[in-house]
Amino acid sequence: MARGGQGQGGGGVEEREVVNVVDQDGREEEVRRALPMMPVRVLLAEGDDSTRHVISALLRKCGYHVSAASDGVKAWELLKEKSFKIDLVLTEVELPLMSGFLLLSTIMEHDACKNIPVIMMSSNDAVSMVFKCMLKGAADFLVKPIRKNELRNLWQHVWRKQLGKW
Repeated sequence: MARGGQGQGGGGVEEREVVNVVDQDGREEEVRRALPMMPVRVLLAEGDDSTRHVISALLRKCGYHVSAASDGVKAWELLKEKSFKIDLVLTEVELPLMSGFLLLSTIMEHDACKNIPVIMMSSNDAVSMVFKCMLKGAADFLVKPIRKNELRNLWQHVWRKQLGKW
């Protein structure tokens, strides 16, 4: 896959898919097909107000559409109501009311939501924490402080999940 389109953007760039095509003589060749631009819709779950605002702003600068929740329960309610409007969940492991880990587990067990990639984040980078999240179904684990470069490429997780459906 190559990425074309809007320079530094992440969430709304035009993607190019490599497709194998058989010509009239039976030879197979690779063709790059442009896919339509569509902004990636991210649900951010972060308990700390200032961190939530900073990460939301960074996500928006990368071209993502952001919905934010201050705790795990609110994030789950938003996701249940709008699962068809959320492409990716970015959640802190340590959340009020419902932990990010429990949120991840709940998403993975819910039919309408289980195909939405979940990215976990924490300032705790212990191998056991990362391993636990990945075993439960997380698509990735980001260590805080989060940098714009890490957020810029989140769209790839959505793309991989969508390719897996076909």
